[in-house]
Amino acid sequence: MTATDASNAFAFIRPLLIDLPTLEQDGIGFKFFLWDAMEDAFQASGVRGDRVSVHSLQWSTEDLKLMISQRLKAFSDGRVGSLKELMCDSTDLDVDSLAAFLAAGSPRDLIRLMARVVAEETRVSDDETCITPEAFWSGVAAFSVIRVNELFPGQLPEIRRVGASGAVTFTVNRLANDIYRVTTQAARARVQGWTRTGMVAQIGEVPNPGNRPMYLYGPVDLRLALAMLPNLPPDEVLANFALVCPECEAIAISDEAEITCMRCAHRFSLRDAKSLYELCS
Repeated sequence: MTATDASNAFAFIRPLLIDLPTLEQDGIGFKFFLWDAMEDAFQASGVRGDRVSVHSLQWSTEDLKLMISQRLKAFSDGRVGSLKELMCDSTDLDVDSLAAFLAAGSPRDLIRLMARVVAEETRVSDDETCITPEAFWSGVAAFSVIRVNELFPGQLPEIRRVGASGAVTFTVNRLANDIYRVTTQAARARVQGWTRTGMVAQIGEVPNPGNRPMYLYGPVDLRLALAMLPNLPPDEVLANFALVCPECEAIAISDEAEITCMRCAHRFSLRDAKSLYELCS
């Protein structure tokens, strides 16, 4: 499978990426759009960066907000310029920023998310004048499940067993002893599989008295955190488990008191950070 396994996907495309005689043929141009989860393998593969131009496509939160604003203006003849303007008066939430964060850098995902929100509003109400907060959160929850099932087929029921305890992070030992009741070796193999697909990542360490600290794992995608905790309302998940790094303002997903930012490696305490929900309120 290449759609859900970055290592397999890179192994599939690598022979062409390193074939300079083919890539440098006169009259032919090659453009590859590569999964960001391939980055480490790409850099370690010996691809000639001096001969093959590499560009990183990144959409910031502000880029996505501008994109959706321009689309709304275009489709409303300039009457609507933000998602917040589509919401009913009962919410002060900055839905533009929140939706941009949930899109995870993807313009397509932002459009699909809001399409799901509109679908939820039309499903529960005949009012065509605005979107209620209830419809917004229902759309967020529904889209999160859809996207997780697309990104990690067949894995959501398994990772929800972690979320059933009310946690989003875990160690191999906890997975083996408290969640799956399997050997440590079997649990480690499962975590390695999840890591290989990009579903979870090592996000820190936790003390292990008398031994070296244990690796702490958790989701790196907000949609996965929402989908693995279906019994909690999405706003509560974002208020309790999605923290804004005080150093670089990246979003860290954790239920630990001490958190390490995946982007800048800054270590901060839960009490010193705002949640994503607070940031957008």
